Amino acid sequence: MTRTVALLLVFPAVAAAAPVPPPSEKERIEKQWGKIVSPAVECEFKLSGKSLTIRTAGQPARGLRTEKEPIPRVAKTVAGDFEMTVKVADLTPPGREAKYTDAWPWSRAGLYLVGGGHAVEFHLSQYYTKANDVLNEKLTRCPWVDTWYPRGGSGSQIGNVEPGKSAYLKVVRRGNTVAVSHSTDGEKWSNPFNPRQTLELPDELTVGVFVSHGTHQPIEATFSDFAIKKLEKDEKPAPDTK
Repeated sequence: MTRTVALLLVFPAVAAAAPVPPPSEKERIEKQWGKIVSPAVECEFKLSGKSLTIRTAGQPARGLRTEKEPIPRVAKTVAGDFEMTVKVADLTPPGREAKYTDAWPWSRAGLYLVGGGHAVEFHLSQYYTKANDVLNEKLTRCPWVDTWYPRGGSGSQIGNVEPGKSAYLKVVRRGNTVAVSHSTDGEKWSNPFNPRQTLELPDELTVGVFVSHGTHQPIEATFSDFAIKKLEKDEKPAPDTK
C-alpha cells in the first residue's frame, strides 16, 4: 500500500519595509549649518542647495550681546582651537524710510562665537549715519566686529565692502585669543585683527551664523561656504594675504 505524505511548507511572513522618509528641511539645515535657535522674533530658515537664507518678518532683532537674547541664528558646539569661515552672499539693506531703533537704521549678518559670558560677532554691517539729525544718502557697508564681556563691550570697523560685493568672513580662535579677517573673493584676506587681546573663553564654545537688524522691516540674509576647521595645537591657520 502506497502512502502519500503531504508536506506542509511554511514560509516566514516577510513584511514590506516602509520607505524611509527623506530628511526634513530643518534636519538638513541642522546637519549642514547647526541647530536652529528659536528666536524672539518671527523668522524663517530656508535651505537652497548648500546656501542658507534667514528671513525676519519685520520686528527688530538687535544683536547677540548675551546668550539670553535669541536672535535668528544657527548654533554648533566646537571645542578647542578652530578656524570658521562663511560667505555673506546677500543682506537686505536697512530702509531709510523704515522705523528704526538705536541711533540710525542698520542690518547685520555674519559669524559669532559665545561662551562663558563672552561673545564675538563678526559681520557685514550696513547702516546710514546722521548729520544734523538727517540720515545720509550713502549706505555704509563694512566688516564690523563686536566683542561682549561681563563688564561691557566694544566694536570696531575694520574695512569697507563696495556696493554689490559679497563679504567673506573668517574667525580664528586660539585659546583666549580671537582674530578676524575679511575678503571680497575668498582668496585674498585682510590682515588678522584682534578685537580684544584676551577673552576668558571656555574650551567649548557655541558658534554659527546670525542675522540682526534695528529696523521694523523684513530683513533677509543669505549665507554660503560655511566651514569650521579644527586646528591642532601647533597648527597655524592659512596665511592671510592682501
